[in-house]
Amino acid sequence: LKAYVVGVGILILILVLMAFGERFFCQFLCPMGAIFSLLPVLPLMQYRRDRKNCIPGCSACKKNCPVRMEIDGDSKKSGECIQCDTCVGICPKGNISRTVKGPKGADILFILIKTAILMAVCIYFF
Repeated sequence: LKAYVVGVGILILILVLMAFGERFFCQFLCPMGAIFSLLPVLPLMQYRRDRKNCIPGCSACKKNCPVRMEIDGDSKKSGECIQCDTCVGICPKGNISRTVKGPKGADILFILIKTAILMAVCIYFF
């Protein structure tokens, strides 16, 4: 009975937190999100924003982004961006564009380290 009460309490807490933050569970609690963050992020496509042409105080791209990502210059090479293209379509001045880039020296090492960690986790748990 105690486990049931604790489980329902945790469920209610998660539901309340999801009401205040969009994608709260996905960003902070989802176990698949933790596994996907270990996957190698190949920087094949990035978003670029020309801040000089932005409307002062606009930030429509960040407000409408499902993961609330800020694009400063080149987008971050993280697993956080889900590449939904919402920022490209919502920008009133069309300042955000997609660019194709390949990995560079340090990126390749980072990708190899993340791949090794992911493989170790998979071998250990499966």
